[in-house]
Amino acid sequence: MRLFLFVTLLMGSLYANHVRYTTNYDLALKHGINKDKIVIVMIALRGCPVCEFMTDRVFENKEIVNYLHTHYITVIKYLHRDKIPKRFKTEHTPTFFFIDPHTQKPIRKRKFGGSTEEKFLEVIQDVKELYDSQRLHNQLDTIDAQEINSTKGTL
Repeated sequence: MRLFLFVTLLMGSLYANHVRYTTNYDLALKHGINKDKIVIVMIALRGCPVCEFMTDRVFENKEIVNYLHTHYITVIKYLHRDKIPKRFKTEHTPTFFFIDPHTQKPIRKRKFGGSTEEKFLEVIQDVKELYDSQRLHNQLDTIDAQEINSTKGTL
């Protein structure tokens, strides 16, 4: 029993130090909508040194792991292995796409190439800030439209 508990705790701590990801974009969109999280799609290539740097080093940085788990649903697709939606076609790896799950539109232009841990954290924080700003703007537009519709009959 103690061995089982030790192994469970060890596996949990190891798992917590890596970015959790899926290869299923449609499932990521559903979770993104349900949890109001951005969908980040990384297109990678097996054997790509920069892709491996991102997954083995940057995606193991504790601050990045925590930030991604809190604000993002991560999808990793591999060229020549996974079926990649047309909108994510690229020959450059790694390439990152930041998608609003509610609109399925990009929040910003795609990002080509790898980054240092500090720079990548800055990018995902900036995208989150932009996403929050866009969501607030959309909510205010909805409220304005509702107020206009509700006053039409009173004019």
